[in-house]
Amino acid sequence: MNRMETLDFEDALEQEEARERTVPPHLRYARPHAYFSRGLYATMLRPYLDLFPREHILCLKFEDIILQPGDLACRLHRFLEVAPRPDDMLGLDVVNPSEAGDAMSDDLRQRLRHRGFARGSAVRRLPRSRR
Repeated sequence: MNRMETLDFEDALEQEEARERTVPPHLRYARPHAYFSRGLYATMLRPYLDLFPREHILCLKFEDIILQPGDLACRLHRFLEVAPRPDDMLGLDVVNPSEAGDAMSDDLRQRLRHRGFARGSAVRRLPRSRR
């Protein structure tokens, strides 16, 4: 949990749409209960891709920050055309840790995959980078 959430993950996903409609105005920018919809990256990227060439946009995965921080840093530096800074990834730590017991069930993981694949065609239609 992120200390703003009062429901378990599965219940929060089921109630996301209804809760999004009732977020207080001062929190709407953060969308604190938008778990699934914030993961629809193609929808969020489309306005940028309509304005900027694809080669000017770099998309990175959070998993790579955790699993391959050095490789990710090199990729970012190449994209920005700056000198490599290998120490940039040293000392990174979790800022907003989840609490114990937040593990996702296999059933929920499968349902999310199915729901995501149903919308995944939008990602496949995004232009690919030439870099």
